[in-house]
Amino acid sequence: MNIAKALKKVSKNIQNKLSLNPQVDHDPPHSVVHDHPRHFLEHTPPNEARSSVVPTARHVGEASSSVVPPQNDGDCLFKPVVFSLSKKSAAGGTGSEFHSELEASKLVRHHNLLSLVGYCLGEGEKILVYEYMPNGTLSQHLFDWEVEGLQSLTWNQRMIIALDIAKGLEYLHGSLTKSTIVHGDLKPSNILLGENMRAKIADFGLGCFIPHNKSSIRTGNARGTFGYIAPEYAGSGTVAPPGDVYSFGVMLMELMTGSKAVDDSRGEDRRSIVTWFQEMRKDENLLISAVDETIDTTEEDTLATIGIIRKLAFKCTERSSGRRPDMSRVVSVLYPLVEN
Repeated sequence: MNIAKALKKVSKNIQNKLSLNPQVDHDPPHSVVHDHPRHFLEHTPPNEARSSVVPTARHVGEASSSVVPPQNDGDCLFKPVVFSLSKKSAAGGTGSEFHSELEASKLVRHHNLLSLVGYCLGEGEKILVYEYMPNGTLSQHLFDWEVEGLQSLTWNQRMIIALDIAKGLEYLHGSLTKSTIVHGDLKPSNILLGENMRAKIADFGLGCFIPHNKSSIRTGNARGTFGYIAPEYAGSGTVAPPGDVYSFGVMLMELMTGSKAVDDSRGEDRRSIVTWFQEMRKDENLLISAVDETIDTTEEDTLATIGIIRKLAFKCTERSSGRRPDMSRVVSVLYPLVEN
C-alpha cells in the first residue's frame, strides 16, 4: 500500500467525513479520530495562519510517514501535517507504545515540546498526526548544513535553541502533578526547528514516567543513543532526570563545536565528544580552537559566552549524576546568554 498516494486522495468534502470514534478512550486536545485513518486531516479556519508545525515524525513500530501539504479547500485551510502510521494490529507489540504517546500528549502541553495534532485508529492501523516543523532537525542544521544547502547556525541561534531545549526539559522534569517524564533519548535528530528556528523536543512520548515519590527507576528496556547515554543508565539501567541533563550537556558540546557526539575521524581516544572535551579541560586555547569554525571567536561577547557554555557542558556531563545541575538551574544560566 502506498501511504503517500492514499493520503493525496483527501477530497473537498473531507471536513464532512471527520467524526469522533466513541470506542477510543484517549482524546488529547485538538485530536480527531476517524474510521478511515488514511483520510484524516485536521482543518483550521481560513483566517488562521499556516501551521508551523516534523519532517521526522516519531514512527510507532513498523511505520511509514507521509507529509500532507497545505490545501486551500474553499472555506477551509488544511494544515500541513505528518502522518506516522503503524501497520501492526492493536493487539500487537506497538499497542502500548501507541497509547503511551497518546497518554503523554494528554498530560504534556508546552511550546518547546512537539504537539500531537491528532490520531486515528482503524483498519488494523494506528496513525499519529504531528505538528509540522518546516526547518527540519537540529542535526541537519548542525552537521549537514552544507550538504543540505542551509546556512550555518549563528552563535545566538545556537544559544536560543539550547534555551528552548532546556525549557522543554525543565517542564518534563518538574511541571506535571503526579510524575516526572525522563525523555531518555535526547539528541539533535529529536530536536525540531520551526519557521523562526525555535526548537521543540520530539519523541518524548516514549520516555519514562517516574512517580513523584521516587527519584529514579530501573528499566531493562533499552532506550537511548550511544554517545548521549549517561554512565548510570549504561551501567545499571537507572533512569532519572540527571540522565537527560547529561544528554543535554553532550548537545551543548555539539552546539559549540559543530562536531558529532561520536566521531571516528577524531581518533580512538577522542571518538567520544565527552572524552575529547575532558582532554581539553585544562587548556582553554585548545577548547577555543575546537569551536565551530563558522563562529567568530574574536567577538568579545561571543568568547565570554563560549566560556560559560563550556563550563555548563562540563557540569552537565559530570560522571556522578548528583553533581549535575537540574534543568531549572541550566535555564537560569542560559537565559542571560540569549540576545533578544
